[in-house]
Amino acid sequence: IHDKKFQDLWNLERFVSVVTGIIRGMSFLHSKKVIHRDLKPENIMLSEGFEVKIVDFGVSREYADRKKTMTGYVGTPCYMVRVFFVVVVVVVVHVSLLHFQTHKKGPENIKEGKNVHDGTSADVYSFAIILHQMWSREIPYHNIKQHFTMMRKVVNGYRMPMTLPSSPKLSSSQTVFPEALAELISRSWHGDPEKRPSFSTIGRIWTDASVQDQIKLYR
Repeated sequence: IHDKKFQDLWNLERFVSVVTGIIRGMSFLHSKKVIHRDLKPENIMLSEGFEVKIVDFGVSREYADRKKTMTGYVGTPCYMVRVFFVVVVVVVVHVSLLHFQTHKKGPENIKEGKNVHDGTSADVYSFAIILHQMWSREIPYHNIKQHFTMMRKVVNGYRMPMTLPSSPKLSSSQTVFPEALAELISRSWHGDPEKRPSFSTIGRIWTDASVQDQIKLYR
C-alpha cells in the first residue's frame, strides 16, 4: 500500500474487504481464547482474491479471561501497546545495553522491568495502527526516527494525526479520515485498555451502513 505502482490495486472495495477479513479473523481467534500478540501487516497475508489469512502464531498465547492480565509479551515495535514497550537492562562487563520491544503494541504495556498486558486489547491496539496505516498509506510514526522517542511520546498519549473533513485549511495532499473511521481508530488505540472495543464490537461498528457510507465518500 506504500508503493505507488501497486496503489491502483488498492481500491475502496479491497480496502473494505481486507479490513473485514482482519476483523473476522481476529474475532475468531479471540472467540477461541487465543491472542495473536504480534499483529502487523507482515503477518496478514492476502490470497490472489484478496482473502485475508492471519499468520505467524509463534508468540500467540491462550488466555483464560479478558479481564485477567497476561505476562511475557513479545512483538514488533510501533504496533505494541504501552505495557509491551519493554526496557530490559543487561549489564555485561559494566556495559548497559538497552533492548526495546516497542511499536505496534499498546501504551498501557510499558512498565519498566515488567511485561504485563490485559490480553485481547493489545491485538485491538495493533489493529488500530494497521487500520490507520491502510487508510493513510503511510508507515506508522514515519516522522519519528528514534524508537525511544516514539515510545516516550506514545506513553504520554501521542497518536498519529487524523485529518477530519471538518479540519480547517484542508489541502489536496492531506488524507482525510471520515469521522466514523477516525472514531473507530481512536477507540481502538485508547490509552486505557478497558475502553477499547472487542473485535466483535468492532465488527458491528464496521459493518454499520452509516460507517460504510462515510468511507465511500472519501475514497
